[in-house]
Amino acid sequence: TAISGFEGLELAQKNHYSLILLDIQMPEMDGFETLKRLRASAINKLAPVILVSAIFTEDQYKLKGIQTGAVDFIPKPVNPEILRAKITVFLELEDHKEFLKTLVAELEIKNKQLKKEISKRKKVEADLRVAKSKAERLSDEKSQLLVNMSHEIRTPVNSILGFADLIASTSITEHDKERYVRYVSSSSQNLLFLIDEILD
Repeated sequence: TAISGFEGLELAQKNHYSLILLDIQMPEMDGFETLKRLRASAINKLAPVILVSAIFTEDQYKLKGIQTGAVDFIPKPVNPEILRAKITVFLELEDHKEFLKTLVAELEIKNKQLKKEISKRKKVEADLRVAKSKAERLSDEKSQLLVNMSHEIRTPVNSILGFADLIASTSITEHDKERYVRYVSSSSQNLLFLIDEILD
C-alpha cells in the first residue's frame, strides 16, 4: 500500500506486482503521471494496472487512462465483488503467464538438445559418407589387385604347365628336356617370388 504516487513508484522499483490498483486522485502526483512513470520502470513495466476514481469517471479520463497504459477502470465506490472478480482474472492471467514462461524455458532447453542431436547426427552422417567412400575405394583397389594377381600368377603357371607337358613328351631329346626343366625351375622361382610379394 502507498498513499502517494512517489511512494508507489518507490515500491514498484523493489517489488514485482501481479496487479496494481491505482487511484487517479493522489497527493503530490496524480495516477496518470504515476502510471506513465510506472510504465518506464523495469520491474513493473508490464504489470496490469486498474485505475480507480470517484471524480474522474468520464469517458475522456477512462480513454486517457487506457492510452497511458491502464488495463481497466473502476469507479468509486468500488463494488467488492466486482473488484474480487477482476483481481481473480488478473491473478489467473499471471499464473498462466508464469506457466507459459516455464514452458518456453523447457522448450528452449529441448531445442538446444535437439540442435546438439542434429549436429551429432550430421557429424555421424559425414563420417559415414567418408567411411563409405573409403570402403568403395578400397573395394576398387582390392578388385584391381585381384585382377593383377591373377594375371601375374597365370604367366609363370602357364609356363610351368606348358614345359611340363613338353618334358612328358617321349619325342624330345635329352638336351631339350634339360632346357625345359630349367624353364620350369625358373618359372617356379618367379611364382614363389610373386606369392611372397603378394603375402607381404
